[in-house]
Amino acid sequence: MRPEIREADARWEVVRAAEAWRAVGAIDDDAFAAIAARYADDRRRTKSAFRALFFVFTLLGGLATGAFASMFFRVRLFDDREALAHAVLLAALATIAAFGAEAATAVQRLRRFGIEEGLVAVALLFTTAATFLLVDHAEVPSRPSTAIVALAFAVASALAVWRWGTPGCGALAAAGLFVALFVAPGARWLWLGAGVALALAADRVAGTPSIAIAYRRRAEEAAVVAVAAVYAAVHIEGIARDLFGWIDRVSQVTRTVEPPLRALSWTAMFALPLALVTLGVKRRDRLALSLGALFLLVSCGGAVDAVDLEPVWLVLLVAGLILLGAAAAPRGLFARSSARIAGGFTDRALFESTEGRGFLEIAASLAAFTPAARRPEAEEGFRGGGGELGGGGASGKF
Repeated sequence: MRPEIREADARWEVVRAAEAWRAVGAIDDDAFAAIAARYADDRRRTKSAFRALFFVFTLLGGLATGAFASMFFRVRLFDDREALAHAVLLAALATIAAFGAEAATAVQRLRRFGIEEGLVAVALLFTTAATFLLVDHAEVPSRPSTAIVALAFAVASALAVWRWGTPGCGALAAAGLFVALFVAPGARWLWLGAGVALALAADRVAGTPSIAIAYRRRAEEAAVVAVAAVYAAVHIEGIARDLFGWIDRVSQVTRTVEPPLRALSWTAMFALPLALVTLGVKRRDRLALSLGALFLLVSCGGAVDAVDLEPVWLVLLVAGLILLGAAAAPRGLFARSSARIAGGFTDRALFESTEGRGFLEIAASLAAFTPAARRPEAEEGFRGGGGELGGGGASGKF
């Protein structure tokens, strides 16, 4: 990553934190202005709604450019005889998109603007498509070809992380790795081993302050994918349906799971979420807490489905009441303290930036930019304005 980008990210994080401090009244406007001046950001950024728009438009423009280039060079998209030429064309376009992302970041100084991220996405798509056409042209068997394409995608995403720290590429690189392992022999054990190793390594990177902020964020993304892969590998449904052997057992829907293996799977399905929740409480880590709570809900839902409880409406009612109680219980603990702190947690507003916005907020912002419907103008009726009469030098008005 370029040193100026790393420095700009650090300055931007400080200003974001100062904005959050001002929002909760920890500092006043003068203090915020002083911090913003001290850590001035030289990057061009935009709001989340515009960032999403620029990303989508850049992605669509890149795809349109690829289609136009295919027509210009008369390379048919779905012609096996021209697969090699099409792959070379896509590789060239991917290289151009990568240089475009470099220019947008280094020359235009775009950061979290959407355009440079869209160019990275175009480069990833074209690289993956070119790899697919190459292995298809070489008539590589199904499993190796899937692994090669997935690894190419993972490597390209990792390079995007290394060079620009592009958001989302950490998760994409990890996902590409696990897709490649999915078609390998012993995929379940590979997922378990690689998932644990990657989660531990990513956690170490994410917790090292000396590492660039963008790298730490991408490490958190990879950790989420790794933990999800471990959970999927131990889930009872994956074992019962033999999802890791789907290429060889397409026609087989379910199979019998021996009781010891079933018990081991259920134990792991609850042990992993509880370990994440414990880790989150110990570290005050919301990411670990959220993942643990999510996987715990999935495991509980699977357990309810496995025992086939009836009636369904009563099960849903009881589950809803339990969740409401679990949400209300911490409130009571916080209320007992004048500072509303219990065990190092609080329900008060934290000094956190509100810059990140959900999809619904972005949609609402986009809707706000839509022009209001124009009201039809009323048709003009008769309006008396007088007139003129006369002739031969004589005139008058009425």
